[in-house]
Amino acid sequence: SENGKVPFVGSENGKVRFAGSKNVQVRFSGSENAQVRFTRSEQKRRKA
Repeated sequence: SENGKVPFVGSENGKVRFAGSKNVQVRFSGSENAQVRFTRSEQKRRKA
């Protein structure tokens, strides 16, 4: 999903790949299941 919330499972503060658009690397802090918003163009990193 583009510019939407994508649920994914991974280690804390790690890089994960998710389906939808291209493989985007995002860093997140919090619980194992976190929701982050990202833009495929700018690929911004936001904390859930």
